[in-house]
Amino acid sequence: MFDKLQDIISKTENRGAEFVDARYDELLIRTIIRENERIEECTTLKRAGVGFNVYYKGAMGYAYSADLTPKALEQAADNALGIAKAGSYAVSIKPEIEPLSPITEANFKPNLRELRDGLGIELTKPITIVKLDEAADVIFSKMNVGIAFITLSEEGIYINNRKDSLIVPTHKRTIYPRQNKDNINPYLDNVLFQSI
Repeated sequence: MFDKLQDIISKTENRGAEFVDARYDELLIRTIIRENERIEECTTLKRAGVGFNVYYKGAMGYAYSADLTPKALEQAADNALGIAKAGSYAVSIKPEIEPLSPITEANFKPNLRELRDGLGIELTKPITIVKLDEAADVIFSKMNVGIAFITLSEEGIYINNRKDSLIVPTHKRTIYPRQNKDNINPYLDNVLFQSI
């Protein structure tokens, strides 16, 4: 099978394809039909085939064959190449667009790790508003952002709009995970999952 696919890939590349990918897959589907605690029907379906991804001038075509004969596989590869060629015309058109104007103001929402890794700002506990104001000053000096919005894990969030700053603490609550639908207490279900 490998030699057969390698030969088809080479032929497709010789016909102009920039890249050809052939993938063999096997699928096994079992269906069991049960009525009144009795198995009524049990079937097994096995399907095998090869899918071809073919790239041509920036476009991709895909075709699949469940027939594993060389002729059918070559036809599938040709179909994938034809689809890629048909799509290459649309890819080759370069639209004329105006250059984008630079972003002049944005909002920035890092977490503590992103502050440390991305901007080199190390915040140690206890995290205070003074330390966060200093971190925001670094953000504002390095980036053209309007608001610094820093997530502080279990501590809450910090917001600074260049004029004012505040920390909004988290509200701690207990969340009980659902085990399964059969043993849910309806009262707890209404109370615990109402706001989620």
